[in-house]
Amino acid sequence: MSGGVRDSVSGAALSGVVVAVQGKSATTGTDGRYSISDLTAGQTQVTAQRQGHRNFTQAVTLAGATTVDITMTSAQEAGAAGSWTGRWTNNTFGSSGTMTMTLAANTIAQTMQMTLDVNGSVFGGSDPAAETTSGAYTPEGATVTKTSLVFGNVTFTISSTGQITGNGTNVPSATVSRIDFTGTATPSTMNLNYTVTFRAGGTATGVATLTRQ
Repeated sequence: MSGGVRDSVSGAALSGVVVAVQGKSATTGTDGRYSISDLTAGQTQVTAQRQGHRNFTQAVTLAGATTVDITMTSAQEAGAAGSWTGRWTNNTFGSSGTMTMTLAANTIAQTMQMTLDVNGSVFGGSDPAAETTSGAYTPEGATVTKTSLVFGNVTFTISSTGQITGNGTNVPSATVSRIDFTGTATPSTMNLNYTVTFRAGGTATGVATLTRQ
């Protein structure tokens, strides 16, 4: 079996793609070509993996010198990897502070790691330390859970279209019981609206924005 691998948008040949079938594999060169020999005829499955692109899987039928050309789609989460900066603002009380985030994504293992540093007087307290979260995702999205020293038991969900929902419960604060947030994300911007619920009753609302550098 042989063929070529190209990007679905640019049509450019992709090097460094690991193409595998029947327990054998080959890596594409600069021309995007691969070749795997001594395969058994019949129906089987071919996979292709490359950092920065979606994992590819396709059923094929091998019969003699079979040609299988592969088109791979860039992974949106790879485009979002890097350093982000932004700001949070509590619209109710007029307080604000800066934010930074670093995001890394392994598109082959489909895992991500995020380090978020929210600066300023968060929940009326001192400037908290940065916290790191990691988890798995699929092309349909991801749900990550974490026990945060600042925001409590956090659940964060992002869909394949960039819709964000989440909350932090059991917040370790004398005044705040929970925080809920919704928003949208693209590979270059993230916008959140949040609501803080107080233990004594009442709420405060605010916004947070991040831009990829």
